Order: sequence, then structure tokens, then C-alpha cells
Amino acid sequence: MDSVKSNHVSEIGYDPAERTLYVRFRSGAEYRYHEVPKDVYDNLREATSAGKFLYQQISGVYPFSKA
Repeated sequence: MDSVKSNHVSEIGYDPAERTLYVRFRSGAEYRYHEVPKDVYDNLREATSAGKFLYQQISGVYPFSKA
């Protein structure tokens, strides 16, 4: 998992074989977003605010499960 700049998200990770994005929030909650393309993960890593990018580009777009 990699640390990111965000008030809400603490770490993210990605499994390219499963196309799964892992997100750990500062609250301790962890989510898995499925069917996420690698370029979306790369853009999330480079975002000025990972939380903002997550809510605008990933939440509601890709299916997820709570870890």
C-alpha cells in the first residue's frame, strides 16, 4: 500500500491481475473497488487530493466491497 495526500484517504494499493483497487481511509475503514483499470489507479496516485479523485472518479462508478 502507498501513502497518498488526502484528508480522508491514508493508503491505496492495486492488484493488476484482479483489477482491484484497495483503499484504506484515515478512519481505519478499508474498501476494495473492482474492475478498476490500471490507468485510473495511476491517476489516483498522482492526484492532488486522493479523496477528491476517489469521490469524483471512482465511487459510484466501480463496484466495491468493504474489507
